[in-house]
Amino acid sequence: MIVKSQNKSKLLNFIKSIFPCLKKWIERFSICIGEIIYTNLPIAMNTVEHEQIHVDRRAKWPKWLRWMWYVLYFTFPVPILFAYFRWVEERAAYLYEIKYYGRSIPSVVDTLWHNYCWTWPRPWMTRWFEKQMKEFNEANGI
Repeated sequence: MIVKSQNKSKLLNFIKSIFPCLKKWIERFSICIGEIIYTNLPIAMNTVEHEQIHVDRRAKWPKWLRWMWYVLYFTFPVPILFAYFRWVEERAAYLYEIKYYGRSIPSVVDTLWHNYCWTWPRPWMTRWFEKQMKEFNEANGI
C-alpha cells in the first residue's frame, strides 16, 4: 500500500473541480483508490488498517470486475436502498476499529450515518455492531 498526499493528487483535484460538493468529504477522509491511500498527512495507523481492509476486500473480486466495486460503492450516494453496498464495505473496516482501537459503537454509527450518506438505519447498524462485538467478546473470553 502506498500513501500519498491528497493535495498532490491530480485525480482528486480533478474530482473536486467537477464535483465541488465532494470537496469537504474528500479532504476530511482518507480515500483509497486501488492500493493508494490519498490522505492529509500524517496518517494514523488505524486509518491505514481501515483502508487495507477495503483493499483486501476488493482484491477478492476478479480483476476484470474490480471497477464494479467502485460503481456499486459510489452509485448510490443517496439513501436508495439504504446504500447497502457501502454499508457492507464500511462496516467491516469500522468493526475492526471498534475491536482493536476501542472506537465506540455510537461514534461509528454516527460516522456512517452522517458521513456516508445514510448507509443503513441507525438502530439496525447499532444492533449489527453490538451482535458482532458480543460474538467477538464471547469467542475471546472477554
